[in-house]
Amino acid sequence: MKVALALLAVAVAAAAFVVSCPASYRVERSVLVGAHPVVVAAQITDLKRWLAWSPREPLDPGARRRYGGTASGVGSSYYWSSTAGLGRGRMTVLAASPQLVEIELEMEEPRPSVADLEFRMSPEGNGTRLTWIQAGSLGYVDRALRALGHADRDIGLELEQGLERLKTIAEAEGRVKVYRLERSARAEATPDDVLAHLADLRRWAAWWPRESIDPEMRRTHGGAPSGPGASYYWSGNYQAGQGRLTVLSASAERVVIEMETERPMRASVDLEFRLSPDGKGTRIVAVVSVQRTGEREGGAADPDPIPGSELEKALARLVSVAEARPP
Repeated sequence: MKVALALLAVAVAAAAFVVSCPASYRVERSVLVGAHPVVVAAQITDLKRWLAWSPREPLDPGARRRYGGTASGVGSSYYWSSTAGLGRGRMTVLAASPQLVEIELEMEEPRPSVADLEFRMSPEGNGTRLTWIQAGSLGYVDRALRALGHADRDIGLELEQGLERLKTIAEAEGRVKVYRLERSARAEATPDDVLAHLADLRRWAAWWPRESIDPEMRRTHGGAPSGPGASYYWSGNYQAGQGRLTVLSASAERVVIEMETERPMRASVDLEFRLSPDGKGTRIVAVVSVQRTGEREGGAADPDPIPGSELEKALARLVSVAEARPP
């Protein structure tokens, strides 16, 4: 009887100790990455890329995986289900920029839990200081593990492994030249008026300066008439080149366009237009991010990406057509 009472007392004391432990946790790790913040952020905001660097993905290469929402960035989601260590859960991107990415992680198995993943990126020297923070709530079992020192240690180890893998991949991609440009303008038009000219790629001929480079340029449109999925293909003379535009997302606050060029050089260009009310008008911020992925035809020096003067001209024309209130 005395032994049983003693064991009971120990169990009660242990339970009381576990209950007294904090019901939340926060683990932080960082690494210096020899790549531009835009390159680093691209590895995080595109959830399909996590397969290459996430420390948990190798636990079950055969897990069932599917993706939803936008192709990348805010609103994109990743769902997985596994019986071999990954469990079942979901990740959703809540915020995405070259400075900060926020992701919600919800686990259903092996134990229900919710965590916030935060990635902070800041320039440091010629690279990026990348900080990964994971914070969340703890159930009774997790609090017991944390009381034994396992939770922080295991999560911290996973974060360190993930950061090192991400560092390797980002630095390899970072050797590709990256260019970023930002310009802004104000239009005496509503965000919806501006959106109409951005999301419908057929309307770009009225304001995008490069449309006038080659009057005989061949143009075709595909996908949706307007908004996400709308595509525009062009092929012209050497200066106009050849490529494709695709609308990835479009709202009264933000339009994201992907541009892939084949000539005069291969490059991947992200065009982002941020729209915000400004008095009775709209403030338009255009951001161009370019990753050059090949040499110019003939081995000549790389051509300049979209220059600031061209982006300024594009915004001026966009303002003009938006203020004209299209029918």
